[in-house]
Amino acid sequence: MLRSLKDVITQLEPGLFKKVTGLSVKDFELLVSLGLFNPAHMNQAVFGFKRYEDASLEYIGINKHAGQAIGLYDTPVIVGTTIIYAYLLAITVFVLDFVYALVDPRVKVGG
Repeated sequence: MLRSLKDVITQLEPGLFKKVTGLSVKDFELLVSLGLFNPAHMNQAVFGFKRYEDASLEYIGINKHAGQAIGLYDTPVIVGTTIIYAYLLAITVFVLDFVYALVDPRVKVGG
């Protein structure tokens, strides 16, 4: 049973983790054993972000009717909600590209 982000990385999605970070699961476990990654803090960060994301979506009213619309087959609300989530994802990915360039010394602008 998956109980933490560490379990997701080591058991559920090791290939995705390798593709995104360039680290193998063995390397990740070594870094965890050295104390570089604290599993409790990693889990808290994910849950904290989820709580913040859910609260912000409730505030702007995206989640308010989405669950009811799916049950009632209200196509315009379902499509609208999907499009808003798609735009939010695209904007997040766009901003993260710039953050990676600032934070990661391996990323160079201009190739």
